[in-house]
Amino acid sequence: MQDILDEAVELYRRQLFLEKANAAFATLRMQPEAWAVEEEEEERRRSERASWDAKGLICLSHPAGRFGWWI
Repeated sequence: MQDILDEAVELYRRQLFLEKANAAFATLRMQPEAWAVEEEEEERRRSERASWDAKGLICLSHPAGRFGWWI
């Protein structure tokens, strides 16, 4: 019984997290200047990760990367 309760609480925690994240992104999207900054930052992060992958520093095809950390 405790395992079922623990799983239900964890699923609820995750649901709340995603609802809050979605609400935060919706608020951000309603602010064009702030959203443009976020898009620029995401493009910079993508470029940086691609650079690392090209240099063999990470392996994007594996979820944990070459050295075991999550990307």
